Amino acid sequence: MSEHRDLWCKLSDEELRMKHDELIVSMSAIDTINEELSAAKAEFKEKLREEETRKDRLVREIREKREKRPVKVEEKRDERRGQVTVERCDTGEKIETRAMTVEERQPDLPGTEDEDLDDDEGGED
Repeated sequence: MSEHRDLWCKLSDEELRMKHDELIVSMSAIDTINEELSAAKAEFKEKLREEETRKDRLVREIREKREKRPVKVEEKRDERRGQVTVERCDTGEKIETRAMTVEERQPDLPGTEDEDLDDDEGGED
């Protein structure tokens, strides 16, 4: 009765060259896979960081029962006091009061105010 067993056999010079070439390909593949793994880790770290930031924002908004939203505001100048007050247009709440800047204290020169210009001025149709 005969059977087959895996036994150690001496390699020929040609077989050694082929194994060497195969080893080089394998080592190159390992390097490539490691590079891909590092890139994937970095990508997933960034995704995780973004989601953690989102979670932290949601926790804060729920805890504080408020969130930031774009709200139209209006600056009102008080020339007498030299102050500018910023008010919310939706509620009228004063959200900021500050001293006027040097530029804000200067009176507007005649003709420099923001005005809509008529289309007929300064040109032909």
